[in-house]
Amino acid sequence: MKSLSKSELQLFDILKQFFNNDDVYEEVIKVFHLYTECVIGADELLLLVEKFFENDPEDIFERFKIIVLSRENNWRKLSWFCKNIQEIALQSKD
Repeated sequence: MKSLSKSELQLFDILKQFFNNDDVYEEVIKVFHLYTECVIGADELLLLVEKFFENDPEDIFERFKIIVLSRENNWRKLSWFCKNIQEIALQSKD
């Protein structure tokens, strides 16, 4: 996985301040971790954390989505751990 950019690090600092509750912040980080470990996909990640952004006056959730979706395109689809099992099975027959 590529390292976090300065703007991505800033966003996580903003998230911590925005939630103003360590339990909520930790829950979002746990779900994000499931995503980075390829346990869930981007759509699932966004559905699971969207409820925490209900009072988002600064479009923080939109910034979060941009980071998630840009990373989805950049690295997740290349990882064997994130491939659909049928895709792996088809590739191994070649």
